[in-house]
Amino acid sequence: MSILQAMLLGILQGITEFFPISSSGHLVLAETFFGFVPAELLAFNVVIHFATLLAVVWYFKQDLIDLLKGLLSRQKSSLQLFLALVIATIPAVVAGLLYGEFFESIHNPQTVAYLMLATGAYFLISEKLAAKIKHKLSYPSWLYALIVGLSQVFAMLPGISRSGTTLATSMLTGQDRELSAKFSFLIAIPAILGALVYTLLFKSEGFTTVPTESLAAGFVSALIAGYISIRFLMQLYKKHSLSAFAYYLLAMGLLLTI
Repeated sequence: MSILQAMLLGILQGITEFFPISSSGHLVLAETFFGFVPAELLAFNVVIHFATLLAVVWYFKQDLIDLLKGLLSRQKSSLQLFLALVIATIPAVVAGLLYGEFFESIHNPQTVAYLMLATGAYFLISEKLAAKIKHKLSYPSWLYALIVGLSQVFAMLPGISRSGTTLATSMLTGQDRELSAKFSFLIAIPAILGALVYTLLFKSEGFTTVPTESLAAGFVSALIAGYISIRFLMQLYKKHSLSAFAYYLLAMGLLLTI
C-alpha cells in the first residue's frame, strides 16, 4: 500500500464514518477498486478507525469532560446520559459477539449496493414521518437509548450507515435533528472502541504487514478528515435534512447494481 493510497483511504474513512453514507460500504468498494482484499487490511482498518474514534473525542471533549465531572459529583442528568450511552451500546456488543462472523462475511459490492438502497429509503421515510410525530420519548430515557441502540445493530452491515441510521431512528422517537446527531456521535465512541477491541482480540492473527509510513499517513488523514466532518455535519444538521444523503445512497446503490 502506497502512502497516497493510505491517505485516500484515511480521508474516505474520516468522511464516511460520520457522513451518513456508510463508511464500511465505501471502504469495501474503495479497497476493492485499489485491488486490495478487505480481509487482508485489518491492521490498517484498525488504525484509521482508531483515528476516527479520536476525532469524536477531540470534537466532543468538553461534553465528555462535563459528563465525567457530572458522574463524579453524581449529577442526575449525567448519570442518565451515561446510562443511556451504555444501553444504546449493549445491542451492538451482543450482536457482534454472537454474529460477528456473519456481519464480516458480507463484503461483496452487490450486497453493499442493496443495503445502500435500503438505507437511502429509510432516511427519506424517517424524515417524512418524523415531521408528523406529536409525542416524543423523553431524552435520554432507557427506552429511547434501547431503540436507538437496536438500530445500531443493522448498521453493522456494510452499506448501512451507523451515524445516519441512529440519527434517523432518534428522530422517529420525536427528537430534533441536532440533538439526534449529537447522541449518534457520542455513541460512536463505544461503538468504534468495541469494534476495535473485538478485532484486536479475535482477528489479530489475520493482520498483514502494512508499511509504517502508510499506517501513519492513513491515521493522520483519517483523524483530520473525521474532525472536519463532525464539525461540518453538526452545523449542517441545524438547518438541513438527511434527504441529500438519501439521494446519494440511492444513486450510488443503483449505479453499483447496474
